Formats: sequence, structure tokens, C-alpha cells
Amino acid sequence: MGRRTLFCVFMVRVIRGLHLIIQMWYPPVFFAVGREDSALDNLNAVLPDLLAHGVETEVHTFAGVPHGQGGITIVGEKTYPNFQLWLQLADVFLQDVFQRQRQK
Repeated sequence: MGRRTLFCVFMVRVIRGLHLIIQMWYPPVFFAVGREDSALDNLNAVLPDLLAHGVETEVHTFAGVPHGQGGITIVGEKTYPNFQLWLQLADVFLQDVFQRQRQK
């Protein structure tokens, strides 16, 4: 299997010249992927690692949608009407994440 990459934020403490990782934080992850998108393979590869690290992850797949439709949706083309939901879903996901952060 190919190389896997996870984005994380490290909190580092320097003690007597040594850099010690005291905490790692993985930000919440939102996926909106068409089932005809070749990037779906990437999602299938990284998802188990995200879940294993306890990363808050939300996944939505859309039938018949190829790669690159997210950007096209934003500029107004409506080739795949079912994919239009990704913007609303992402907005709700981010609002939930920010709301929980405010409550801490």
C-alpha cells in the first residue's frame, strides 16, 4: 500500500534543548466525494487511519459524480444536482465544530 499522510498539529515543549511532543491534535475532517472520483481511493486509504486516531470525521459520497465537481459547484455549474448538497453539509459540519469549540 502507498504512503499515508495525516495532518496534525503538535504541541512541543523544549526542555534543556530537547523538543518533546506533549500533545498531538488532528483537526476534524469533512469529505464530500463523488463515487466516480478517482480520489475515492485516497479516502478509502486514509479513513481507517483517521478513525484509528479518533479524528472526528464526516464522509458523504455522491452517486455518479466525477472528480473536480466541488469547485465547479461553487462557480455555479449544476451538472450534478445531488452534489449541490455538499456545501450545505460542509457548512453544518463546520458550524458544529466551531460551536463545540466555543463551549469549551
